[in-house]
Amino acid sequence: MKKQIAHIVVITLAFTPLAVVFAQQPPITTLGGFLDRLIGIINILIPLIFAITFLTITWGAIKAWIMGDATENDIDAGKKIVFVGVIALTIMVSIWGIVRLLKNGLFGE
Repeated sequence: MKKQIAHIVVITLAFTPLAVVFAQQPPITTLGGFLDRLIGIINILIPLIFAITFLTITWGAIKAWIMGDATENDIDAGKKIVFVGVIALTIMVSIWGIVRLLKNGLFGE
């Protein structure tokens, strides 16, 4: 239960700056305004997701090779976290690049 409360507090604190920023903007009155706001949120979340993925990879490496007891289970778990994280980061960068390429090709800068 305490862990769940801690997660809720961390998530709330993480999104509080977003709420403050978006609270200062004028109200949405058109579909274009809604789409602009949605794109703004997505543009903020993408680097945040990249950072979380990178931190997960780093944490897996530190946990396995630096803080671990050097048991095979710890090392295997760390390798698995790092491997999956690198694959996920590669896929995310690839998709982001393809979307950027399409966006710039279809709509220009």
